[in-house]
Amino acid sequence: MNNQIAQQNLAMYGWNEYWEELVSTQEINIAGCELGRVIAQFSKQYRLITQLGEVTAGVTGKFEFKVADRSEFPSVGDWVAIEHLRGEPRAVIHAVLPRRSVMIRKEAGNRVDGQVIGANMDFLFIVNALNQDFNLRRIERYLVAAWESQAQPVILLTKADLCSNPNEPL
Repeated sequence: MNNQIAQQNLAMYGWNEYWEELVSTQEINIAGCELGRVIAQFSKQYRLITQLGEVTAGVTGKFEFKVADRSEFPSVGDWVAIEHLRGEPRAVIHAVLPRRSVMIRKEAGNRVDGQVIGANMDFLFIVNALNQDFNLRRIERYLVAAWESQAQPVILLTKADLCSNPNEPL
């Protein structure tokens, strides 16, 4: 655990008045829990940032039993209610706060579940090179997905030096 991170608060990671009001006004059962934000996901294991710094966590059995769809599991960007395990550098996740924005795609294969790409994003950066890989239709699909997620899309075009005429209209 990084002591410098441990001394900073969750505002650096996006906790603000919106989330404070959400927790105080909605019927979210997080009594006795601390809050954390998912910063990495490894299957059903998560790395969280909390007031105490970084911890690893998994969901409780009750949480896992109650979810109807994989998209209800925590994902990168989610705010979660956690309980630190006494004497261990780990925690358990009891609940996921309602998402402000979420990018979901259809899961690969024959499953009909959605796969969450990211949650609670303010901006979504769409990066594309101006070389032979440039594809306007792909950018359009990503723009649609960004708007559906409720995040603000930002298009970044790179490798303009490899383009014979970067000022030419698409």
